[in-house]
Amino acid sequence: MGEIIPRKYRFATKSFVYLFQFPTSRFGPATAYDFTSHTRNGWRWCYYYLIIWHRLALVLFAAFYFLPTFQRKYGEDRII
Repeated sequence: MGEIIPRKYRFATKSFVYLFQFPTSRFGPATAYDFTSHTRNGWRWCYYYLIIWHRLALVLFAAFYFLPTFQRKYGEDRII
């Protein structure tokens, strides 16, 4: 996120992300329990489910994320 968001907006952007991430992270253990208890899938499917989502995230990351060049990030300023 540090390369995408300008510096003056980073604090507000990260605060906004963590504001919604913190309460929803509390539902992880309850969701995993319900997933293993109320379906025919065993406890291993909690990990398989995460592997599927992480592979999807990796594919999307590789497809849509491009590192900014020096000119794009800093403009036409020179180092020397």
